[in-house]
Amino acid sequence: MSSPLNPLQRAFIPIAVATALGDMPQLDQAIEQGLNQQLPISIAKEVMVHLYAYVGFPRSLNALNTLLTVVKRRKEQGIIDVEGDSSPTPTLQADSLRVGTANQTALVGQPVTGELFEFCPAIDQLLKAHLFGDLFQRPQLSWRDRELSTLCALSVMSVVSSQ
Repeated sequence: MSSPLNPLQRAFIPIAVATALGDMPQLDQAIEQGLNQQLPISIAKEVMVHLYAYVGFPRSLNALNTLLTVVKRRKEQGIIDVEGDSSPTPTLQADSLRVGTANQTALVGQPVTGELFEFCPAIDQLLKAHLFGDLFQRPQLSWRDRELSTLCALSVMSVVSSQ
């Protein structure tokens, strides 16, 4: 039996869902609720950064702009939110392909291969190096939190059931 969700996970799930849907009014509310529950701004940012690989840059950028707007509004209202770890994290690593291949294999339980990756090796390299390498090396979210936000996002998106 797996452990229940912690308070931070419960706070970022609605943010992941609204980001995936591109629903900015819903996202505004989810951010407000999350920040009220002491969700660090840095965690909300990282969920949105992580999800760009699944929902695209436009939705992630819109989500980040919504987060920025909410944070500014709350600051003007005198609300002081938890910042969290906002130190810059390098995204591109020299050994991202090696690390990403190892991360993907660990997550799936075996090496990932298949006809699609033979047909288009570029997508295999990008998945391994960038998604499972560069993004999964970032310390702001645990692997479990990354997988949880991904699952929440994909579950509300249409036409991605195979993912």
